[in-house]
Amino acid sequence: MDRDGNPRLDGKGRPRLIESKYGASTTWMGKLPYRLNAGRHGGCPVLAVGITPELMTDREEYDREHA
Repeated sequence: MDRDGNPRLDGKGRPRLIESKYGASTTWMGKLPYRLNAGRHGGCPVLAVGITPELMTDREEYDREHA
């Protein structure tokens, strides 16, 4: 969202999804224990929540819409 509350657009004029900003290094739970144990969180408190595909009730719909 921009300052006026409008969605930010990509180069093709489509709304830019927040998920496109992040890669596996920041959102993949498989790397989280290593990063925390290595002190890569800067000493700040961390609350990590892992959501498996099985817990997503609309996963199939999401996959169809984002294929």
